[in-house]
Amino acid sequence: MPSVHIEPDTPIVQRVATFLSAHPGHAFCGDCLAQRLRMDRRVAWTAALRLGESREFDVDVGICSSCLDRLDDVAHVRWITPSQPEAPSKARIRVTYRPPGSTDARSA
Repeated sequence: MPSVHIEPDTPIVQRVATFLSAHPGHAFCGDCLAQRLRMDRRVAWTAALRLGESREFDVDVGICSSCLDRLDDVAHVRWITPSQPEAPSKARIRVTYRPPGSTDARSA
Protein backbone atom coordinates (compact mmCIF):
# COMPACT_ATOMS: atom_id res chain seq x y z
CA MET A 1 0.00 0.00 0.00
CA PRO A 2 1.52 3.36 -0.97
CA SER A 3 2.06 5.89 1.77
CA VAL A 4 0.08 9.10 1.93
CA HIS A 5 1.88 12.43 2.26
CA ILE A 6 -0.06 15.33 3.76
CA GLU A 7 1.34 18.78 4.46
CA PRO A 8 0.70 20.11 8.00
CA ASP A 9 -1.62 22.97 7.03
CA THR A 10 -3.95 21.31 4.57
CA PRO A 11 -7.75 21.33 4.73
CA ILE A 12 -7.66 17.61 5.55
CA VAL A 13 -5.50 18.18 8.63
CA GLN A 14 -7.74 21.07 9.64
CA ARG A 15 -10.82 18.88 9.23
CA VAL A 16 -9.37 16.19 11.50
CA ALA A 17 -8.27 18.85 14.02
CA THR A 18 -11.75 20.38 14.04
CA PHE A 19 -13.34 16.98 14.63
CA LEU A 20 -10.98 16.05 17.47
CA SER A 21 -11.35 19.49 19.05
CA ALA A 22 -15.12 19.06 19.01
CA HIS A 23 -14.72 15.85 21.04
CA PRO A 24 -12.39 16.68 23.96
CA GLY A 25 -11.83 13.76 26.27
CA HIS A 26 -12.41 11.25 23.47
CA ALA A 27 -9.86 9.28 21.47
CA PHE A 28 -10.43 7.71 18.06
CA CYS A 29 -8.68 4.88 16.24
CA GLY A 30 -7.91 5.29 12.54
CA ASP A 31 -10.93 3.26 11.40
CA CYS A 32 -13.44 5.19 13.50
CA LEU A 33 -11.85 8.54 12.68
CA ALA A 34 -12.09 7.75 8.96
CA GLN A 35 -15.67 6.54 9.31
CA ARG A 36 -16.77 9.62 11.26
CA LEU A 37 -15.09 11.95 8.76
CA ARG A 38 -16.11 9.87 5.72
CA MET A 39 -12.61 9.69 4.29
CA ASP A 40 -10.03 7.06 3.48
CA ARG A 41 -8.49 5.55 6.60
CA ARG A 42 -4.90 6.15 5.43
CA VAL A 43 -5.66 9.81 4.72
CA ALA A 44 -7.42 10.36 8.07
CA TRP A 45 -4.69 8.61 10.05
CA THR A 46 -1.87 10.40 8.24
CA ALA A 47 -3.56 13.70 9.10
CA ALA A 48 -3.88 12.55 12.73
CA LEU A 49 -0.17 11.70 12.78
CA ARG A 50 0.58 15.22 11.53
CA LEU A 51 -1.53 16.61 14.37
CA GLY A 52 0.32 14.37 16.83
CA GLU A 53 3.44 16.41 16.10
CA SER A 54 1.74 19.51 17.53
CA ARG A 55 1.32 20.63 21.14
CA GLU A 56 -2.48 20.42 21.01
CA PHE A 57 -2.97 16.80 19.92
CA ASP A 58 -1.56 13.38 20.78
CA VAL A 59 -1.40 10.04 19.02
CA ASP A 60 -0.74 7.19 21.42
CA VAL A 61 -1.93 3.75 22.46
CA GLY A 62 -5.35 3.72 24.07
CA ILE A 63 -8.96 2.67 23.77
CA CYS A 64 -11.06 4.17 21.02
CA SER A 65 -14.06 6.09 22.36
CA SER A 66 -16.17 4.96 19.43
CA CYS A 67 -15.60 1.21 19.06
CA LEU A 68 -14.51 0.78 22.72
CA ASP A 69 -13.21 -2.74 22.25
CA ARG A 70 -10.00 -2.03 20.42
CA LEU A 71 -6.71 -1.17 22.04
CA ASP A 72 -4.98 0.65 19.26
CA ASP A 73 -3.19 3.79 18.26
CA VAL A 74 -5.66 6.56 18.94
CA ALA A 75 -5.70 10.28 18.17
CA HIS A 76 -7.10 12.84 20.58
CA VAL A 77 -6.84 16.36 21.90
CA ARG A 78 -3.93 16.39 24.36
CA TRP A 79 -5.20 15.37 27.77
CA ILE A 80 -5.26 18.20 30.28
CA THR A 81 -3.34 17.32 33.41
CA PRO A 82 -4.06 19.57 36.35
CA SER A 83 -0.94 20.97 37.92
CA GLN A 84 -0.33 19.81 41.44
CA PRO A 85 0.93 22.34 43.96
CA GLU A 86 4.32 21.35 45.22
CA ALA A 87 4.47 20.11 48.79
CA PRO A 88 6.65 22.11 51.14
CA SER A 89 10.12 20.65 51.55
CA LYS A 90 9.57 20.28 55.30
CA ALA A 91 6.13 19.56 56.64
CA ARG A 92 5.06 22.05 59.26
CA ILE A 93 2.63 21.02 61.96
CA ARG A 94 1.42 23.45 64.55
CA VAL A 95 0.44 22.00 67.91
CA THR A 96 -1.07 24.02 70.71
CA TYR A 97 -0.98 22.56 74.18
CA ARG A 98 -3.72 23.43 76.60
CA PRO A 99 -3.29 22.22 80.13
CA PRO A 100 -6.32 20.46 81.64
CA GLY A 101 -8.82 22.95 83.03
CA SER A 102 -7.72 25.87 80.84
CA THR A 103 -10.36 27.74 78.84
CA ASP A 104 -10.30 28.07 75.12
CA ALA A 105 -10.34 31.76 74.17
CA ARG A 106 -12.32 30.93 71.02
CA SER A 107 -15.19 29.36 72.95
CA ALA A 108 -15.58 32.28 75.39
